[in-house]
Amino acid sequence: HEVVVLGLPLLDVRSAEMYASGHIRGATNFPLDTLLRDEPCHTRTMEMMASSTGLGVAVLATNVRDVACTVAWLRDAQQHVCEDLCLVVDEERWNALRALGFVEEGLTSRRLWRASPALETCIEEIEAFVGEERPWSALDLGCGTGRDAVFLAQRGW
Repeated sequence: HEVVVLGLPLLDVRSAEMYASGHIRGATNFPLDTLLRDEPCHTRTMEMMASSTGLGVAVLATNVRDVACTVAWLRDAQQHVCEDLCLVVDEERWNALRALGFVEEGLTSRRLWRASPALETCIEEIEAFVGEERPWSALDLGCGTGRDAVFLAQRGW
């Protein structure tokens, strides 16, 4: 409950199939096997590097070993982990979370990163300026992680 109330990023490290069958609303699916294949400062890590909360990350798994592996990986990636809010969820807890309305089904996953604040603030004005006809084109020359380019692509650019 604290994770939901505080708005902390919640990494659900279960498989995509388990995530789709039920997950806490607002969670991000980061399957542990994918996470462990990625080296710190690479693809998936960059999603967390751009996390906007600065408050830390909570982890959800089905066993203590998966939580421990994820916490170790996050520390190696220099991420702050809220260990008190890391959850090992068994069937009884899932049922309680469902009863409270915290569980939803499907692959919807919270995005951990944000586009640059300037782009987020101005995107609707920019789109109004360029007109309704799509597809639009953009070139991201920022030399960062490419999050602005991904943000624009998700909006149909």
